[in-house]
Amino acid sequence: MKQLSATPLNDISKTDDLNDLLIPPQDVDSGWYQKRGRAFERVIKKVLAEQGHEPRGSWKPKGEEIDGSFVYNGNTYLLEAKWHKDPLPASSIYSFRGKVDGKLIGTIGIFISMSGFSEECVNALIFGKNLNVILFGAKDFTLIHNKQISFANAMKAKLRYAVEEGQPYLPLASDESKPVEEETDWNPDVHRMKTISRNNGVWNVLVASEADEIGLKNIFERLNIARLVRFWSAGSKQNIPSLARTFNKDESNLVAIIGSNGITDDLKEEIDEIFSDNLNDRIIIPYEVEDWMEMACPNEYIMAVPPTSIRNKAARRFSTHADLDELLRSNKDFSDLILRISGTEK
Repeated sequence: MKQLSATPLNDISKTDDLNDLLIPPQDVDSGWYQKRGRAFERVIKKVLAEQGHEPRGSWKPKGEEIDGSFVYNGNTYLLEAKWHKDPLPASSIYSFRGKVDGKLIGTIGIFISMSGFSEECVNALIFGKNLNVILFGAKDFTLIHNKQISFANAMKAKLRYAVEEGQPYLPLASDESKPVEEETDWNPDVHRMKTISRNNGVWNVLVASEADEIGLKNIFERLNIARLVRFWSAGSKQNIPSLARTFNKDESNLVAIIGSNGITDDLKEEIDEIFSDNLNDRIIIPYEVEDWMEMACPNEYIMAVPPTSIRNKAARRFSTHADLDELLRSNKDFSDLILRISGTEK
């Protein structure tokens, strides 16, 4: 199999290979990124065609534009594809859901975003009247593109999760997803998928968002224990309980690290029930995770950097400059978890 390319490609006007789109060339203008969006649609169409899903390219009904459609198990699904700089806001979902709502009753839309989804974006679907949009993130589609997971098996897992849990987003891989040489016989049973790390000392850490994953992974790398951890981004805090239920807790070293902002009493009760055998396996961080890290940064650094509303960027900044000792002192549950993972618990 072709491995991920490290060579930037300037002319992407005709490419249909995901590897050509991963690294922007230096000093490109906005036109390159616009072309990347169209090229990404070609990549998706090629993958779906190779796997027998009868894709159709974009078309423009009156007053709107549809990126594509495809067939799975005899049913037709609408398709939306985006590749932006930052995780998509809720407005992107509202726009696509409006297109899906206007079609035949029972129509389901599939939204693929190589830039991920904000928590607000996922919550817009969770709290909507009807769940009729299923989300695929960058890691999901990369696994499909690299033939680690067939698109049919990915659809089977995500649709079952949506039916059983009422959730639009099931991550198909942790942060440690890696290409393989040939297609594997991937089992869409999410319980088996998530417990593959059992008995090998690896811990599965559930987090709410990509920003949490970025920040915490950087902290664990700085603590020299990242090799012992796999992060699973649920998409939003509201999805944490549903994602936790896909694991066999007795076999998967499962913990959750969650920022306290937006956690209602009902949500906390549901999370506590899942981790009732050991409440130390669910760590509640004050505020948002990146805010907690910011409070552990030196004042001189905080005063020197410009503020940002982009959570991924904030998480990357503050996790790099946070005082590790201060972080550990500020939250005993987190400190105890680090000792357990590193094997130095007294």
